[in-house]
Amino acid sequence: MARTDPFPLPAARAGEPSGPDALDLLAVAIAVVMPVLSALIYPTYVHYVTPRWLEWTRLHELPFVAFEMVVCALAARRGLDLRAEIARLPNDVRLASIALVAGVWISSLTISRDLPSSIAMSIATMIHLLFALSVLHLLRSAGARRVEAVLPVLAFGVGVLALFTAWRVAAAPPAHSLPGGAIEWFAAIPGFISIRHFGAWTGAIGAGFVVAILFGSKHGRLGWAQAGYLLCATATVWSATRAAMLAMLVATAIVAVALRRVPSRGAILRAGGLTALAFAIAAPLTLGGTQFQLYAAGEYATIESASAGRSALWAHTFWRWLESPLLGWGSGSTFWEVHVGWTHTQPHNAVLQFLISWGLVGAAGALYLLGRAVHRVHRPAMADARLRPLLAVLYALLFQSLLEGMLHYPRFIEAIFFLFALIVCTTERRGGSAAGLTQPG
Repeated sequence: MARTDPFPLPAARAGEPSGPDALDLLAVAIAVVMPVLSALIYPTYVHYVTPRWLEWTRLHELPFVAFEMVVCALAARRGLDLRAEIARLPNDVRLASIALVAGVWISSLTISRDLPSSIAMSIATMIHLLFALSVLHLLRSAGARRVEAVLPVLAFGVGVLALFTAWRVAAAPPAHSLPGGAIEWFAAIPGFISIRHFGAWTGAIGAGFVVAILFGSKHGRLGWAQAGYLLCATATVWSATRAAMLAMLVATAIVAVALRRVPSRGAILRAGGLTALAFAIAAPLTLGGTQFQLYAAGEYATIESASAGRSALWAHTFWRWLESPLLGWGSGSTFWEVHVGWTHTQPHNAVLQFLISWGLVGAAGALYLLGRAVHRVHRPAMADARLRPLLAVLYALLFQSLLEGMLHYPRFIEAIFFLFALIVCTTERRGGSAAGLTQPG
């Protein structure tokens, strides 16, 4: 049997342009440019930046929203017709979208106790939706030959962030010169709100590589998949992001069940060996403190400590939502409606986030659209060895949205929408799913 490389060099097809297209530009922007730009805008060794308005933009990742607006403008210049794009959507998708938009605006305008913040968050939500349509439009005109390069580009971005972080650690100023007289390494990852968000990003990309190793490559040399997985796994272990590690397992399990096959013994040994090597590399690089420990003594003594406080946050969010079940409390209302010792920008669970923000009306629309999108991409992506690792990245991000803010923070929303659009457009191009997410039916 011929051996295949999960990341072969793309061959240009007759009549296709040889320069970068929308796919290349979007992948590089999401994987490298925007994370680095965020790191440059928000350099900090503590859990906040000053002045206060700048910290607000960091918490809501407004540079990423600005990037989405640029993409929307580019799509408009390249012929995006919103009416035509919306007309392509199936009736059920349009109805769910109406429910989502209605929930977003009615709750924010009539119920929210912080009207300016809710309006700002609602506008951002509308921009996210326009971004999704814009990416669909742009990728339809992009060449399909470079789909295989998307995951390596994401890994390259992780490498750049790792080097940037290492430089920041090495160049750290004296602790006494900082507010509070201490460096808060947990929050000092350049461009990320916390080390857990860094680990969530690297772990999701790592899920794509481990799927490529287990269900793609047949040869034993250290190729793109092995090198990419080692890098992402090391970064994830170093960040001690257990949710990301679990996401790798969940995404891999979904692929195994869908394909109805177990990886070869050699592939399992390669993945296992690389995982052990990642632990060995990460161990001496720890910056100290319990935040960099995967396990701490007594951590599982109570449900609240085992869940890192999530159980209390979830309970308070749920009971607060029950006081306004139909419409919720307005976009972003977790920040001022839920109090568990300190404020949270989101409840670390996408379902609760939708419910407390937009109530049953908006949450039903949002969850239906997510489920519909997953249904659209799952089968065709599983059937295409080029798309299977990207689907694993998508599933890892969606799984982590049940434990973190992947559907709250724009950087993750952009990646999720980009992956959905990429899979949809690639399968459309090869004639897949005639009644898909973007086809009337």
